[in-house]
Amino acid sequence: MIWFKRFLGISSTPAPKDHACWKFSGYTIEIDLQRAPELAQPGGALRLEEKGLPQRMLVVRLANGNVRAFHNRCSHMRSRRLDPIPGTNHLCCCSRQGSRFDENGKVIKGPAHSPIAVYDVEVSGAKAFISLR
Repeated sequence: MIWFKRFLGISSTPAPKDHACWKFSGYTIEIDLQRAPELAQPGGALRLEEKGLPQRMLVVRLANGNVRAFHNRCSHMRSRRLDPIPGTNHLCCCSRQGSRFDENGKVIKGPAHSPIAVYDVEVSGAKAFISLR
């Protein structure tokens, strides 16, 4: 099933179950981590789309516990989305070409020609703030 999704360019990363767990205002995304169980464990991730966002975002809880945000668009197949690779701090394109990126957005494998944008995430208490500036 995963191969079929990748072939069609369908991301495996879900949108939040609780769509009210995040909001976008100005240039900042605010995520209520208590309402986003998808980010509770390392390897967990969320796809953020709509609500006036200027671009699609992928938010990932890395193996070291840090939260990182990425522009959710492969630099090779720009219409394709990204997914975290379980057990690593790497992302892959949800397509059969197999582009892979490290936690800093750098290309580490595949035909992608440029890095993906990475955004600062500040965690304060039970909130995560992503600056799109």
